[in-house]
Amino acid sequence: MTADRTTWTTIGGDRVTVYLDGQAEWRWHVQARNGEVVGSGEAHPDRRDAEAAALRHHPRVEES
Repeated sequence: MTADRTTWTTIGGDRVTVYLDGQAEWRWHVQARNGEVVGSGEAHPDRRDAEAAALRHHPRVEES
């Protein structure tokens, strides 16, 4: 995790990234294993809100 980006892997192997866009709003997108962006979310003023929205649709893989 960096100051302007958080990334995790989903159960299906996709990669979710929550990031700060050029308008200083938080967004998320989902990248399939083949590299194609297959989903994204609307802008959020707060990072936690963007992460929560992404997690509702794309849960993290539980690490053991």
